[in-house]
Amino acid sequence: LLCLASTFALGCAVLDETGTTSRDPLTSDVVDLASGSWRTLQVSDSPSTISHDGRLAFLPNGDFLLADGYWNGRVVKFNEAGEYLMEWGEVGSGPGEFDLMHGTAVDREGRVYIGDRTNNRIQVFTAEGEFIEEWPDVHDPVNVFVDERDAVWVVSASHNRILKYDRAGEFQY
Repeated sequence: LLCLASTFALGCAVLDETGTTSRDPLTSDVVDLASGSWRTLQVSDSPSTISHDGRLAFLPNGDFLLADGYWNGRVVKFNEAGEYLMEWGEVGSGPGEFDLMHGTAVDREGRVYIGDRTNNRIQVFTAEGEFIEEWPDVHDPVNVFVDERDAVWVVSASHNRILKYDRAGEFQY
């Protein structure tokens, strides 16, 4: 279990042996329970300050992504020890730009799904931040989850619904 929480306590995830994640809001710094004991990890801050984080997701290799989307409009990547690796994105509405990121998920192949809330879309990237595609007209996506069958579930706050998509971005129901 690794957790990263801020004022909003939005970034916690449980990583199992398949690389699937689930979230559980907690408070406090980054905590590693996988070792069987409580220990706090110090997350090396990226070159600029992290504002209010939107979500946290884990890659299959243990690296994790922080959607730093309230003011900075970027995804920050750390290794499993909490050391800064890289970042991508900025505030805007073009590919790779974000306006209030909410919801971050990773599938088994390492594709990263970002809920770009104010831009009403899901953006899909490689684990290295390369833009793959955009799913337009996904209204107010506040959370994204990829299940064990690779279905992509999106919580739409404005529609007050949970929406199901396939990995190609085709709406299922």
